Amino acid sequence: MKPAILALCLGIPALWAADDDPYEQLKGFDSQNRTALNAVVAQVRAANGDAAKLAEVETRLVPVLHDAAATLAAKQEACRILLEIGTGRCVPALAAMLSDPKLADVARYALERNADPAAGDALLAALGTAKGAALSGIVNSVGNRRDARAVPALLPLLTDPDATLAEAAIVAVGRIGAPEGLAALTKLTVRGPAVCQAVVMCAERLGGKAAEDAYLLLCDPSVPGTGWAAALRGLAAMKSSKALEQTIRAVQVEDPYLRRNAARLAATLPDPATVARFTAICPGLPADVQVVVVAALADRGDKAAAPLAIELLTATDTGVRQAAIRAAATLGGASAVAPLGELAGRGDRGDKQLVREVLGRMPGKDAAAKILEQSQKAAPAVRIELMQVLVDREMREAVPSLMAAAKETDTGVATAAWKALARLAPPERHDALVGMLLAATDDDVRAAAGDAVVESARRVGNRDKASAALLAGLAGVPAAARQQLLGPLAAIGGPKALAELTRAAGSADAEEKRAAIKAIADQWQDSSALEVLMGVVKSDAPTGMRVLALRGYLRLVSQDGAMKADDKVARLAEAMASAPRLEEKKQVLSALRDCRCEAAVAIAARYLDDAELGQDAGDAVVYLATAQRRDNQRLPAVKGSAARLALSTVLSKRGKGLPAPWLGDEVGDVNPPGTAAFDGGKITIKAAGADIWGAADGCYFVSQPLTGDGSITARVVSVEAVNEWTKAGVMVRDGVNADAAHGMMCITPANGGSFQRRPAAKGESTCNQLPAKAPYWVKIERKGDVVTASMSEDGQAWTKVGEETIKMGREVLVGLAVTSHDAGRPAEAVFDSVLVSR
Repeated sequence: MKPAILALCLGIPALWAADDDPYEQLKGFDSQNRTALNAVVAQVRAANGDAAKLAEVETRLVPVLHDAAATLAAKQEACRILLEIGTGRCVPALAAMLSDPKLADVARYALERNADPAAGDALLAALGTAKGAALSGIVNSVGNRRDARAVPALLPLLTDPDATLAEAAIVAVGRIGAPEGLAALTKLTVRGPAVCQAVVMCAERLGGKAAEDAYLLLCDPSVPGTGWAAALRGLAAMKSSKALEQTIRAVQVEDPYLRRNAARLAATLPDPATVARFTAICPGLPADVQVVVVAALADRGDKAAAPLAIELLTATDTGVRQAAIRAAATLGGASAVAPLGELAGRGDRGDKQLVREVLGRMPGKDAAAKILEQSQKAAPAVRIELMQVLVDREMREAVPSLMAAAKETDTGVATAAWKALARLAPPERHDALVGMLLAATDDDVRAAAGDAVVESARRVGNRDKASAALLAGLAGVPAAARQQLLGPLAAIGGPKALAELTRAAGSADAEEKRAAIKAIADQWQDSSALEVLMGVVKSDAPTGMRVLALRGYLRLVSQDGAMKADDKVARLAEAMASAPRLEEKKQVLSALRDCRCEAAVAIAARYLDDAELGQDAGDAVVYLATAQRRDNQRLPAVKGSAARLALSTVLSKRGKGLPAPWLGDEVGDVNPPGTAAFDGGKITIKAAGADIWGAADGCYFVSQPLTGDGSITARVVSVEAVNEWTKAGVMVRDGVNADAAHGMMCITPANGGSFQRRPAAKGESTCNQLPAKAPYWVKIERKGDVVTASMSEDGQAWTKVGEETIKMGREVLVGLAVTSHDAGRPAEAVFDSVLVSR
């Protein structure tokens, strides 16, 4: 490293040699070679705020600005650096550039940010000499510096014929915020957006009576709505006694922007008459403004606005009505519960949901008591909605009143009460709930009651204990009711429940038998019922009952996470053999997808030639034998020769792949994925992949199993030259892991033929090379652990390239491998005359 560069990196002064001085080199900067510029910037960073070190950089940059031979780009970059670190040292050089049209802007930016008073003096001086666009820029800069000394020079420019210059002066005067500036701005007859902005900025800085008068001047129909709205915000911020009156005026104008912005101020105006004034006018305002007024009054938190919110609960406009719901809940507290409940009872789905939300989080014991009271005595439609609120608030003290409501004759009320009890009833109430369930006479109510009893049983914990009361009461209810109660019994579960359901499933009463089978099939939750269901499947029961039983059987097998995959496959094989209809056989094939083992593939493969099941069987094979992603979890492909053969058969049948037993695999991280196609004896492979080399590979491998000794021969017809080391050839490989042991004879576009190999898994690769260029023949032979690579120009006379001892399993893969040597760009290779010898 050169001494000067070393010094730069260490952030210390250096005596630069002429040939490596970055400041000298910077003078020739052409916007391309940034070496010198980067070196200067690095010195600024290395200084880390040290004034002495930054002063050295500034001192070295000033000559760049003075040098007539320095490029425009060099001076611009120097100014940009000085914008960050400049002091009074660089002011004269920057000031001299203000008259240069090409450099004026970047120079004034640097002066604008320069804290030294001399920079302000330079900009003030330029006000008297600059013209046109340069003058507008200077005006902007003195405004940004808020230099009050500039105001006398700026005032004549407020009405300059050059509209751009006049607007720049107006904004600058507003930003500076001097009293004489505000006086001049308010005298301008045209009050467009720039004037309004300037008046507001000036008034914000000055405050007092002059500011209030300026704001009031903008509260006028001749002023744009944005200006009037800004003035209102200013009056509100200074707590002017005139803010309320002006806001009420603005809320009633035609300008939608002004109306809404004025309405928002209802939340902040300090005048105690604010709520009364807005309450009086709100009903007559447009709907969009009513929404803002109501929300603002809610934010204000003044409970005097509660009557308005409650009144607007009957509004026809959805937005107004929903704003009123929120405001009524915020301001009205317990007094708003009844009107909100009435709205929920009659309102649309959106109203119901919003009322439920606001009542669900309404604070206070009074509110809770009022919700409970209304859930007991309001109209049925209101009670139904409020019972859901009881659940949302987890009001367990409501359980007694809910149990009473569950016995009422109004079906809707009783059903809603049962649904609430499902969430709220404590375990000690379980037996009482069972008694109420047994007494229920309406089917809909009984169904809701059954769900509540099941949920209550889960809180009891012990299934036999939870089912005892139900089992005891079954004998005393009518047959139709007893059949309906078998579903809850199955959902509760336990050995005693299963015994009763097994008895009912064998009943001579067809209706009871069907109800029991359906209860187990639909509601039972563990594998203890599998034998009962399979017994029905294999029985002489009517087909409909057998179908119900089989579907339940498949559900229980599929959801049992503790059952081993091989055990599931055995169960599914039994189901396949006993399935009474085609539909259930298809369900079995679908269930096999959850068993990622070779036995599952083998079962599906049996049906590939079945006219009715072939498609479903093929889908199952493809799903199992290829990697999948489900629920953000990667499911590996099922491996093994049977799985590969089955997948190859499916793809071949569907015309989407290679002829059996060939199958393609990505080895390592290959994106985009590789493809292979077979046509007229040729195999065309397109593959990306970082390389086949080192300790792990990235390639596409089209292969078939080989047991013991054998060889593969092929002609590499062509190799696309994505990289000089793009590789296409024949390979023997110990599996498709990226780091597997292998031997490969390949042809490359620019590096000839190469016998490369990884003698051991996870080891490093080596190679031998000989000259060759596609089209060329290649061959790999395996005898024991010895792998030999050869190549030939004509497929007759072979040249041995090398041999290696590579320990692999008895069953290996042989095939064609391609890598583009470019991780993101595929290369195409074409092979023919492919022959595997065993």
